[in-house]
Amino acid sequence: MRILIVDDSEFARTGLKVLLAGRTDCEICGEANDGRQAVMKAIDLNPDLIILDYSMPDMDGLHVAQEIYKALPTALILICTLFPSRELEREAMKYGVRHVISKAEMSKALVAVIEGIQPQSRAVS
Repeated sequence: MRILIVDDSEFARTGLKVLLAGRTDCEICGEANDGRQAVMKAIDLNPDLIILDYSMPDMDGLHVAQEIYKALPTALILICTLFPSRELEREAMKYGVRHVISKAEMSKALVAVIEGIQPQSRAVS
């Protein structure tokens, strides 16, 4: 599974890379540190999964997800946030987001999501 990590915090990106490093079924194909860069890299790299921070300075995760969804409607997008809510989940689902995960429970939740994804069943763009 090819993964694009998007977070304005280098510390958070590094943490996700460490979390996924031991998995033979995952490859980090790219990183982005802001929303605009995330959209460009998602289109260029066409990853299986995009792990997207909700709170970023130039575009929040919902706007990034919306832009990616327009260009890559089959993209699997996961939003990570410090403050998950039902309202955020409902809004995010409109833009193709499959999961909203609390950063506090990231390690356990991310592994469960990855294990539940079947990238080979995704339509080829």
